[in-house]
Amino acid sequence: MLTRENSGWAVRPVGVDGPPAYFTAVTPLDDQNAAFDWAEGVTPCVDRKRISYAGPPSA
Repeated sequence: MLTRENSGWAVRPVGVDGPPAYFTAVTPLDDQNAAFDWAEGVTPCVDRKRISYAGPPSA
């Protein structure tokens, strides 16, 4: 799950609370496409990968 939080982008497994598995403040907050590219690059390679956005509406 990709979210915008704490002035950056976070990725965590669906339904998991607590700190994110991955976080960056380098990717611009107003560039959701870049955030998806970043999330795809940092998450493990698997046969089926799905990244969904669950943060506040896009800026």
